[in-house]
Amino acid sequence: FIHVYGLVAWGDPTAGGSIPLSLSERLSAGITFAVGNTRAFAAVGQQGSVTTWGDPACGGNSNLVTEELKSKAFQLCYNEWAFTAFREGGQLVCWGDADAGGSPGDVASSLTSGVVKVCSTEFASAALKENGQVIAWGDHSVGGDLSPVHGKLQSGVLNIWGNAGAFVAAKEDGSVVTWGDPGAGGVPEAHIRDLVNVFCNIRAFAAITRGGGAV
Repeated sequence: FIHVYGLVAWGDPTAGGSIPLSLSERLSAGITFAVGNTRAFAAVGQQGSVTTWGDPACGGNSNLVTEELKSKAFQLCYNEWAFTAFREGGQLVCWGDADAGGSPGDVASSLTSGVVKVCSTEFASAALKENGQVIAWGDHSVGGDLSPVHGKLQSGVLNIWGNAGAFVAAKEDGSVVTWGDPGAGGVPEAHIRDLVNVFCNIRAFAAITRGGGAV
């Protein structure tokens, strides 16, 4: 059973604190959930349609992907300045600040199907595909660039996590791959293996390992 609601907003109108009149009827009923980033909001309706409002620079305007957001969205991910909609079939639709992950650019064709998980740093996003490959886009300094670890993330990845500055991936062979801001954990740690679960704060990671220990 899915609960449906109507939305109200208040606060700074330039950051989504006021629902535009053009959207008021659409958001008055039939909304299943909503999320917000730094200065914008996105809401999902019963049929998987996505409605956005707030600062256009942060994803409050989704006109460039209007057709893709009319239906079939079931999850919304976000970072500080961009949103990603998870659609049926494992397709991702991105909007917001292009440099912060609002446009996947050269990797867009890899995000049209088969995605099973998405996570974000403050200005980048990463997707895990059903074939064990990882795709990343957005600000290179916080994980949007896979170049240093590209070969290690083409297959065999079981799970991914992100904090504000870096990503970590756990692989089938027990190895761990990290990338992004070195100060936030985006540097290799040779002694870390066999991750079961990872916990993130803004600038660090902690994990439970297969042997029951913590790192």
